[in-house]
Amino acid sequence: MIVEIRHTRPFSLVKIANDLKRYLSNYYDVIISTNNYSPPKGDLVLAIGNPDQELFTIIRHSFGKRIIAYTVCEGVLRTPALWFKPYSKIITHVVPSKYVKEKYEAIGADVDDIIPHAIFDFGEPKKQNNKNFLYIGGYQYRKYPQYGIEAIKRSGIKPCVLTTKNNPYTKLFETIITDYKLGETQVMDYYKKLSWYLNISDCEGFGLTPLEAMAHGMPLISPYYLPIYEYADSSFTIFIPTKDAWYEPFGWENIEHHIYNTDDMVFAIYKALDMSDNQFSNMSENALKKAKMYTPDVYKKFVNLIG
Repeated sequence: MIVEIRHTRPFSLVKIANDLKRYLSNYYDVIISTNNYSPPKGDLVLAIGNPDQELFTIIRHSFGKRIIAYTVCEGVLRTPALWFKPYSKIITHVVPSKYVKEKYEAIGADVDDIIPHAIFDFGEPKKQNNKNFLYIGGYQYRKYPQYGIEAIKRSGIKPCVLTTKNNPYTKLFETIITDYKLGETQVMDYYKKLSWYLNISDCEGFGLTPLEAMAHGMPLISPYYLPIYEYADSSFTIFIPTKDAWYEPFGWENIEHHIYNTDDMVFAIYKALDMSDNQFSNMSENALKKAKMYTPDVYKKFVNLIG
């Protein structure tokens, strides 16, 4: 059995494709295609992406093969994405979170299973609150909403951020420009050496970086919205309440921005700065314990689907 993985361009989806190859290679011959327009070479195509033109191309060019679509979204699917509804009836459709499942079912698409993203690298619990912060996110508006940016300005902190060079807010952070040049080991080093993961993003389809941070014993500060609280809980997360949402047309979706209050984020940051080492250590242990529910074994469901 040859499994051919095809994916759309976002870096997070490239990472998921590589992780799935890493796991599925224990069971099958796995290749990652670099040409979504060419005829598939595999017996089964695992298509990864948002329901956009690129994913449509992958699926259209894969007909005649078994297809599993592993899709994500970050909001309400717009009319152009309705192409996926009839396709979902004749292929196997898998999503990473309950949040994404709800969005696809809202347009009448079938969802066969939920398989969350897996964590491959785990660290140790942290013993000391060094009162420093990490955030990872290439520049998109949802990753740097104004209420989050204002909270950083007002709190007086300067978090470390791994981001892309087009980010207009680099002066607010201790900035590491990645543009996809940092390797996995280098990224993991930042999880290991910093204390808190400060998630200012107001929208995620899954939220892999908070989960990776948990796997290295980092407690979280995060707005309270799905899918974040599908895996994060208050034993290791300082949650910020969210209110209404606003919607940003982006591709074939309306990105669902979960609005939170700047004052609440500032208060959460101050709470983290004031936290004792003992309480911080307990939160770190809880974060790591929860992350261990997302080992690569979660991908065994793909093996069951593939057969």
